[in-house]
Amino acid sequence: MKKIVFLDVDGTLIEPVIGMHQPHPNNVDALRKAQANGIKIVAATGRELHSIRHVIDFPFDACVTANGSIVYADDQLIFQGGFTSEEMVFLWNTLERLGAGFIFQGGTAYYYNDTMDPYVAKYVERMLARGEKLIQTRPEAIPVTITKSTTFFHSKAMKDEAIAQLGSRYRLMFYNAPVRAGQDDRLSGDISNIRDTKGSGIRQVLAYYAIDPKDGIAFGDNSNDIDMFEIVDGYAVANATDDLKTCAKAVIGDVQSDAIAQTMNKLRMI
Repeated sequence: MKKIVFLDVDGTLIEPVIGMHQPHPNNVDALRKAQANGIKIVAATGRELHSIRHVIDFPFDACVTANGSIVYADDQLIFQGGFTSEEMVFLWNTLERLGAGFIFQGGTAYYYNDTMDPYVAKYVERMLARGEKLIQTRPEAIPVTITKSTTFFHSKAMKDEAIAQLGSRYRLMFYNAPVRAGQDDRLSGDISNIRDTKGSGIRQVLAYYAIDPKDGIAFGDNSNDIDMFEIVDGYAVANATDDLKTCAKAVIGDVQSDAIAQTMNKLRMI
């Protein structure tokens, strides 16, 4: 029987863009039953820990956060990565020069340059409503390790230019899967350092619990989940990107269904 489950959050457990702010109740029930059977349940997400807890009330055994830059297990920090100071300043200045909107995340705070960008203004408003800590600053004054940038482009040309300038130095996790009919390109996504991935993060968790990769499975929807699927058996939800589906052991129902529960039942995990 499988011993550990890795779960992407946005697009796999929930999809706020289409108004799905909570996981399907059958999926949550399946995760609780599996956990009661001794199976480790792990979040693997671009979100940071405080953000996971804001959207999902579930006692995860471990959390691979910020796309692998920070990893927790049994409420302990077991790995800390993130940008070097030089990487962070270069990225900030490049995005600013391109005219992109962006929010940098580090620890329990969000850092930004200004709210003239409408996407940044909306993001800041939403985070303030949640009681998050936001700081308007310059990159040289940021006192903590930054783990990622949430970035907003205003055109496909701006996004393509960012890819050209940053693709060799950073890990670019832009959303390529349409979320509404007729939406061909999502001009937003995350940028993190090139060293840390969800794959490196789940290896940290597997080593911590001394679990063989063959005894794990993962559920995901986007290209940044490929690294997980290369380590454990991967199940792509139906709304996943095509490149992830190619790497998957199987494609299951979409984010709005109880396909995670059905898959775990077929694998006799519950």
